Amino acid sequence: MVGDRAIKHVADLLSDNIRSSDYLFRYGGEEFLLVLVETRAAEAFPLLERLRKKIGQLAFNVGGDTQIPITASIGFAAHTGHPDYNLLLRDADNALYAAKREGRNCVKMHKGGG
Repeated sequence: MVGDRAIKHVADLLSDNIRSSDYLFRYGGEEFLLVLVETRAAEAFPLLERLRKKIGQLAFNVGGDTQIPITASIGFAAHTGHPDYNLLLRDADNALYAAKREGRNCVKMHKGGG
């Protein structure tokens, strides 16, 4: 299926552009979870923005001259100290939905407040 191939291309791009110490998981149908180990929010934001732009360059050929652009809405959360992983995941998910509400194809960081 075309969607599965597109997801594979995105997964490959992400995998090729993160450090060996980071973790990449498929999290749901069209979502990925990326754990950036020992990375501050100030470092994560530009990295995620670069990844978003690279994904945007992956116009996907579906046959003939027909191409489908691929975009990425990215939400992330950061922590200091020992994290509550459920809270961290919830905060990242809230940031993702904020990115989708604000027009998609952007990176949003969770801004505290649970």
